Amino acid sequence: MSRLADARAGDLEAALALADEAIADGRRRGEQWWEAEAQRRRGEILLLASPPDRAEAEASFQRALACARRQQAALWELGAARSLAELWSTEGRRSEAYDLLAPVCARFSDGFAFEDLRRAQESLRTFA
Repeated sequence: MSRLADARAGDLEAALALADEAIADGRRRGEQWWEAEAQRRRGEILLLASPPDRAEAEASFQRALACARRQQAALWELGAARSLAELWSTEGRRSEAYDLLAPVCARFSDGFAFEDLRRAQESLRTFA
């Protein structure tokens, strides 16, 4: 699922279409274990558009977060929460961003060398 790389290379429409196709295909096959990450990446692609589709990106991040929580997938939840919190922070919603991300980070008692957790903790410091 390297659609984000496609989007960064400039082919946003193709990257978004492939992300949507991946999500739909997973649902058809009943293989939704990675849907949270696919939704999160879809949101990241939407933010790369000019102008960025912030409302739809937020909706994708919210779907990613809900999916991760349903599946009790802590790492997918961390990624979705970080993406949503960073979006909110750019909109001046730093307190909401912190309140969303802090409890997710707090559930991790180890893995502090893990890149996603380290990045989430760095984000938290900027929201405080």
